[in-house]
Amino acid sequence: MWRGAPASLLLHAAVVFGGTVAWPYLSPPRTAEMVIVPIELVSVAPTTNIAPSVKREEPEEPDEEAEEPPLTEEDIPPEEDSIPDEERQ
Repeated sequence: MWRGAPASLLLHAAVVFGGTVAWPYLSPPRTAEMVIVPIELVSVAPTTNIAPSVKREEPEEPDEEAEEPPLTEEDIPPEEDSIPDEERQ
């Protein structure tokens, strides 16, 4: 059993080394697309004049007719017991 260990170790090392060397050549080549990014060169000044690029949405005014008056004690119905009197005894 020990006679084959050096040969096995040598062959495994050869396979790992060969895979490491051959791996980059077996995969398809990567092509990098050239993307042109437009830029603007501006000078830095003590003051800037930048207009906002996003307009703020103004909240809609709620309808005055849809607004309900606040509840008073008279508007709230009295609480009823969830257990009827017959079952309490």
